Amino acid sequence: MADRLGDLLAAYIDRINAGWALDETEIAREHPDLAAELIGDLRTLMQVRSRREGSEPLGELGDYRLIRQVGRGGMGVVYEATQVSMDRRVALKILPSGVAADAKTLARFLREAKIAGKLDHPNIVRVYGMGVDRDTPHYAMEFVEGETLAQILARRRGAGEAPAPEECYRLAEAFAGAAEGLQHAHREGIIHRDLKPSNLILDPTGRLRILDFGLARLEGQASLTQSGDLMGTVLYMSPEQAMAKRIQVDHRTDVYSLGATLYETLTLRPLFEGKSTQDTLSRIIFQDPAPPRRRNPRVPADLETIVLKCLRKDPADRYRTAEALAQDLRRFVRGDAIEARPEAGWERLVRRARRHRWRLAIAAVFACMAVAAGWLALERARSERKLDLAHYEPAIRVQAVKIATGRFSVDVGTGLGDLLGLMAIGPIVPLTPEEFR
Repeated sequence: MADRLGDLLAAYIDRINAGWALDETEIAREHPDLAAELIGDLRTLMQVRSRREGSEPLGELGDYRLIRQVGRGGMGVVYEATQVSMDRRVALKILPSGVAADAKTLARFLREAKIAGKLDHPNIVRVYGMGVDRDTPHYAMEFVEGETLAQILARRRGAGEAPAPEECYRLAEAFAGAAEGLQHAHREGIIHRDLKPSNLILDPTGRLRILDFGLARLEGQASLTQSGDLMGTVLYMSPEQAMAKRIQVDHRTDVYSLGATLYETLTLRPLFEGKSTQDTLSRIIFQDPAPPRRRNPRVPADLETIVLKCLRKDPADRYRTAEALAQDLRRFVRGDAIEARPEAGWERLVRRARRHRWRLAIAAVFACMAVAAGWLALERARSERKLDLAHYEPAIRVQAVKIATGRFSVDVGTGLGDLLGLMAIGPIVPLTPEEFR
């Protein structure tokens, strides 16, 4: 329960950072069992932020002199700072004391620092050190000039500037680097599990760098979440994350999330937008995404093919590794033939049939029942017809004899009419010589 509360809290804080106004009614409707705690924690966090953003001086924290706030999220507040002893500029991530009181949140924050500290790659923001001062946990990381993709997307949406073809090539190059950084993390046994625009920062040289490993899982370590909990930001979750299966997701969930982020960067629209969290999760699991070129016709066809391969519902149908994705993106940038192929119509039908096999099985059962019911109704009609023929056959024979022998007078009209009526029931059986006489 505590893990689920922390995950929901982080998701709502991300939405608030993106401009969503705190809607307590919506929270109560979507999560009635946790509404009171969620609303209380969100109010506390917003009060903490308002104090930090108000007249309270930034001051110092241990070996760090705080300069200005540069970011915030569900797992803390980030400041530009100077590490006094090393005289270097750093980004200092701080977990507010009110939030640090929760043991699970504190453990996840400290684990994030340790996991990120194991990684050394040009496309991953480096961690320098961590500590606790005045009951405030913090860790220092490389300060990167630039903007997160979330900031870039917000600005572009406001201007309505979808990427042109030449910019699509630059984006593909940048995402290839991010995929290589992701491969480095996977090689170290680390799965990010929360890739999204706000966790990718584009520096002035055009390099896209990964940050925020707050939900990362290190293979071989016990998870801080219970099996079945939703992990990650809903809009960028893979189908296996959205289903919250009682199995651990693997590195291919990051391939999906990176693809979902690239999709949004190319189209300025999220992959799926439901009316509620549950509706969005349902669409992620069951609905195929609209091709990027339908939303932005200037996206090159090969780049669309690469993105859609990342977004396949079955992990086995995606790129097997982040490195394979990076290589295909670089082939696209060079103008070489890519390895990904558009999904054929029959493949799409087979995939959908496999995904909806239980629905198809139920439909097949009902179809068989309908066919069986129709066949039984036809057999019953045939049986009743045979009974009618058996009942009226003697009368038919009598009328036929009368007509053949001329043994009728004023009743000829009636007899003929009766005969015609009886003939409508079925064919007349030929008379035997004895009957004719």
